[in-house]
Amino acid sequence: MKSSSEVRQGAVKYTLMLLVQRILGVGCFFLAAGTIRDMRSNVNLALYVAASVAACIMMWGGHQETLHERGKKQENTKPWDKILLPILGALPITVFISLRGWA
Repeated sequence: MKSSSEVRQGAVKYTLMLLVQRILGVGCFFLAAGTIRDMRSNVNLALYVAASVAACIMMWGGHQETLHERGKKQENTKPWDKILLPILGALPITVFISLRGWA
């Protein structure tokens, strides 16, 4: 069984990682859009970030073990999964940037 401080540390690590992902995603969106003056986009992104923060707060209240587990790297990950995951993580950024020319 994991100690309370180890679980808390893992939960903090995962929560910070999630926050950084959201900030980078919003930054890439505005970079691709070329403006921050679109009210619909601002409302949509604010709701997206607020939902993420609310989910983390709810998980932090009683399920820190789950946050800790989500932040761990699994030892039995298949090699093709290790290659595919970064590609899928970069795909939305690529789509945002490529769609900039369509607007």
